[in-house]
Amino acid sequence: MKSQLTKQPLYNDKRALLWLLIFSLVSLLSGRWSFFAASWIASIFGLRFLRSQKTGRGVLLLLIAAYIPTVISWYGMTAFEMPIYPVFMLVNVIIAALPFLFDRWLTPRLAKGGRSPLIASLIFPLAATSVEYFTMTGGPLGSFGASAYTQYDFLVFAQLASLTGIWGITFLVAWFSSLVNWAWERSFQWKQIKSGAITFAAIMFLVCGYGAVRLMTAAKPATTVSVASFTAEEFHPEILFPMADNDLMGFRDQTAAIHEKYLAQTVTAAQQGAKIVLWPELAGSGYFEDVETLIERSQAIAHEEGIYLAVPALSLFLDENRPDENVLYIIDPTGEVVIEHVKYGGNLIEGTLPGDGVLQSVETPYGTMSGVICWDTDYQEIIRQLGRMDAEILLSPSYVWPAIGPMHADMAAFRAIENGVAIVRQEDGGVSAHIDPYGRFLVTAEHISGETMIFADLPVQSVPTLYPIIGDIVAQLAIAGFLAMMVWAVIVGRKAAATSTDL
Repeated sequence: MKSQLTKQPLYNDKRALLWLLIFSLVSLLSGRWSFFAASWIASIFGLRFLRSQKTGRGVLLLLIAAYIPTVISWYGMTAFEMPIYPVFMLVNVIIAALPFLFDRWLTPRLAKGGRSPLIASLIFPLAATSVEYFTMTGGPLGSFGASAYTQYDFLVFAQLASLTGIWGITFLVAWFSSLVNWAWERSFQWKQIKSGAITFAAIMFLVCGYGAVRLMTAAKPATTVSVASFTAEEFHPEILFPMADNDLMGFRDQTAAIHEKYLAQTVTAAQQGAKIVLWPELAGSGYFEDVETLIERSQAIAHEEGIYLAVPALSLFLDENRPDENVLYIIDPTGEVVIEHVKYGGNLIEGTLPGDGVLQSVETPYGTMSGVICWDTDYQEIIRQLGRMDAEILLSPSYVWPAIGPMHADMAAFRAIENGVAIVRQEDGGVSAHIDPYGRFLVTAEHISGETMIFADLPVQSVPTLYPIIGDIVAQLAIAGFLAMMVWAVIVGRKAAATSTDL
């Protein structure tokens, strides 16, 4: 009888393969074609299919149906190329399938007569939240790929991140899928499903109501600061960095020419009224002696123009035992380097000196300002330091490839919502954006080399949020809840098996 509980389907569904096909097709609306509603819909049909199949066969078909659209929709959007890319995506699909497997394993143990109780609908969202927390907190890729990021276009709902971080969003989206399946088992008969439907509707009403009120009542900042960011010249690391080994003088000449363009355009931005100027990641890259010269000249310009100047620079060293250093230098109007931030995100892949993840800040006439670099912004557990220090501005220079640009900009917006901080993100190769503390884009620009100078009057305000205070407690409670559900389901299943055996 134990095998019956764990291997046999919860119910039979003659249209199971149709549901699998719908699951696969809707899963295409991720990655480069991300659509917020797809995350709510796809899992409904994935769960329905798997619950109607024997475990082994069902899981294998589900993996295939998920893998094909995932490989297609995410192609060109990761840091991995062939032949590593398909293997990397397979690992991700297997991890993403774990909540479905847990649901398939545990839900039948709690069911009676082909119907699962309402509480069993929590298994899938608790598992989904737990799996994402374990894989996306402190890992080498940060939270890249988290399901919550698909909800940026549902900005009212995305405001939940200010309370729970991305975990509350993950939980509710996943719960909707399992709750629909719970109602499906009852043929959507209102008398039988009204308790679950009303409960979920009430929660969503409160969440979306909170988000709407938060956006509509957003206080107009008393002051703003003019911020300029730009890409003076498209950087090509695949061409330039090999030159450092084969033609050092040519490399130094080319990077010096790039530095000149950035310095000249910085003066232009300052003369047009900018008080804070940001370059994209890698803009100041070069041989370490040339980077030192660039910083000195940048200090002089910041002092002469009376601006805060953020210079991201990758210093290359000929010493094979010394890793390259990807650093953001923030210079104040006196010409002093007040922040020297070493990139901590993606170092394992990029091979640069790893930063310590402790964010530095500086008090300015425009509030508390901090800075990170590109991939760093994907680590929500580190960025929430800004919320605890009531920071007003975060500078986030970035270098990306075009396919990932829009998604990476949306991801940064969640850090703004979580911490109530304005973000200035200048991307070489992607989408640059100045974002307010509610995650709204004040101005954006697609990358066009030499033509991406964007200005915005950035609000000088720190918006209080709960997430920096409670941290990832929602995800941790989800883990505790999932473990409790798992123990309970196993006990109930064993009792049911014992009772059936006695009979």
